[in-house]
Amino acid sequence: MSTMGTIGRLSSLLSALAFPSSKVQSDGSKPEKAIAIVGAGTGGIAALKALLDLPEDIREGWQVDVLEQTAHVGGMWVPEPSPPSPPDLPNTPLYPALQTNTPHPTMTYPNFPFPPMTPLFPPHDVLKKYHEDYVQHFNLTPYIRFNHTVLSAVYDSPSHQWSLTIRDPTNNTSQRRYDHLIVAKGNNRYPYSPTWPGQDEWISSANGQRQVLHSLWYREPEKYTGHLIVVVGDGASGRDMAVQTLPLAKEVYHSYDTKTLRPIVLAPVPGVTLKPRISHFTRSSIVFVDGTTLDTPKDTKTTVLLGTGFACLVPWLPQLAISQNGVDSSTVDLTTNRRYIRPLFRHVLSLDVTIPPDRLAFVGLPWWIANAPSDYAQGLLTAHAIADPSWLPSKEELIDDLNAQENALRVQGIDPYRYGHAFASEVESEAYVNGIIDLLRSRSPVRLPDFLADKTVPYLAPWRRRAREQTFFMRRGWIRAEELGVEKQFLEGAETEDKWAEKIRMLEEWTREQEEGKGRIEVVEEPL
Repeated sequence: MSTMGTIGRLSSLLSALAFPSSKVQSDGSKPEKAIAIVGAGTGGIAALKALLDLPEDIREGWQVDVLEQTAHVGGMWVPEPSPPSPPDLPNTPLYPALQTNTPHPTMTYPNFPFPPMTPLFPPHDVLKKYHEDYVQHFNLTPYIRFNHTVLSAVYDSPSHQWSLTIRDPTNNTSQRRYDHLIVAKGNNRYPYSPTWPGQDEWISSANGQRQVLHSLWYREPEKYTGHLIVVVGDGASGRDMAVQTLPLAKEVYHSYDTKTLRPIVLAPVPGVTLKPRISHFTRSSIVFVDGTTLDTPKDTKTTVLLGTGFACLVPWLPQLAISQNGVDSSTVDLTTNRRYIRPLFRHVLSLDVTIPPDRLAFVGLPWWIANAPSDYAQGLLTAHAIADPSWLPSKEELIDDLNAQENALRVQGIDPYRYGHAFASEVESEAYVNGIIDLLRSRSPVRLPDFLADKTVPYLAPWRRRAREQTFFMRRGWIRAEELGVEKQFLEGAETEDKWAEKIRMLEEWTREQEEGKGRIEVVEEPL
């Protein structure tokens, strides 16, 4: 057993044994505030750090518990090579070949870059180690209760408290009460799996030769050797599954709608057969919306792999209703239509009519965004609301802000109740994240961390947005540099955010020179 593995297991055990009653401190007194954070992935760690970055005199006497259902920090970056079979849910959709599709300097928590010599587009194990290093560096482990699963969280209006039912490592359940609840469950837990007419009969009529499987359960492409593969969806996981199964499968079809919210339309994956959306199944075939048919013989294993994303659900939070009829501007009770949660202020603070905005927050809901810096900003918004909610505008004003946010999407032709948590451009995501910090700078009486003291300096340095906008370009350059064996020049000496920014600029200039002189190399591009 490795030393790090031993330390991790010991930390998990100690944190479990040291879990006091949520309303009693070590001296037997009642904490001034008790705060529960559910999840120790990117969002949960960011929320915890943001709370601890409040001035000590403000958070003195607070109790903060991070409730993590696994034995590790890092959320989706913790591998689960042998996931349970459907319908049981894995803890992560991570597959062995996964690596980042954006340059890592744009993905970091504030003032905590990746170590020197980290490849610009690293594999998933580097992301796991990054989260572990962050927790260790800032001594966050004592606040994390590993192997503690939240089974339910119910808000009691008279007491303004949450009652959480929690299962501990010994499989015992208990109830604990908290004043504030932060949901940082991640966005990759509950699969969004469309179904089609005739699907069940198609599966059952081939004696186990056919299956429909969501990417949550996808791991090794070798499992699909010789299969007829239909990949549904053109997101990152869909394109990865198409690329990885292509050399092994009998044939790969890629089914998706070429209309996209994102301004960048990606070229089809080379070698696959492009198809439109699926219309329905017959006993022996898959029919697409253009009327074309794919025959699926009974003697050929056929797998439909769904890269269709994840549902926006929190099953253990009964206050979050699941609407079968959707949500709209009249929705004032906390509701999800599986794509969008409403009503929330800036995607974070609950505006439910029965819950004060400081009592319930969500960290990590936005997508198509750099998660760590966004989650930390959301964590600060939550922390300042908890510390002193008096600075928040009235709930009516907060609702007006939400309506304006949704109307701005409608003007762009975007359905806010489907893509409301998405950001269609880096300009928009940058404005969102910087806007949270600017709001705190202008309204909150609570002091921000020192690195945010200068109001003239944006929270997100402009180079981050430019680097994300140039991701496809720089990824081509990085792959070329690796092929030529010259990639170290873009890594050596990068020990700070500013140094990493310089290296990114160097790679950008070098790539431009290479492509002007030698042309582009062919790379399968992935959405951010």
